[in-house]
Amino acid sequence: MRLNFHRAALSYLTDYFNVDLPARRALADRSLNPEVVSQRLQSWTGTYNIARNLARIEEDYRLAKVIEALRNSAMPETASEAISLVETVVHQFHGFYGKELKSAVSKLLWLRHQSPIVIYDSLVWGWLHDNAGLKYEEYAPFYSAWQTAFAEQSSHISNVCFELKRKGLLRFVAPDDWMEQEFSVLLDCASFRERVFDYAMLMDRDQQ
Repeated sequence: MRLNFHRAALSYLTDYFNVDLPARRALADRSLNPEVVSQRLQSWTGTYNIARNLARIEEDYRLAKVIEALRNSAMPETASEAISLVETVVHQFHGFYGKELKSAVSKLLWLRHQSPIVIYDSLVWGWLHDNAGLKYEEYAPFYSAWQTAFAEQSSHISNVCFELKRKGLLRFVAPDDWMEQEFSVLLDCASFRERVFDYAMLMDRDQQ
């Protein structure tokens, strides 16, 4: 299998600054007006195609229970803790919305904690099914298959991220207040490289 990590990395860089970073900052800032946080999170859920799964329910403001659940969730330190957290919050959200929201929960928890959470995406599941022998739809086997496939590609992704540092892309993609050191740290971050892998699989799946 040959994935295009150069294109994936450039694509995710744009989405990181335009989509993920504003939502992450809003979720982390407890001094913000809750309705402002709600608005930014609603925008993010729309981009990540999960807004339709989060039906309107009785609450003080839109996504209030989601925001509370995310902020109260403990940062997982290991793969087993990440799997357990996703499964726990899936059960919690079932109580809110009356259905299993495995993909939505994994995406929201990733926004809150990033690595070691792995986003459960149906297209990524399909790619892992076709290329890595994944057979089961539960989160734990998906997580394991994803980690194994990522490990096989991690050196290639690292090389691409190193190239990005040398290309001087900071001023083309990052906010004006970002410095080169911050940009370098981002490209070294596990969560960034893991999302590059996701994007590469999604792009490859779209071409099949």
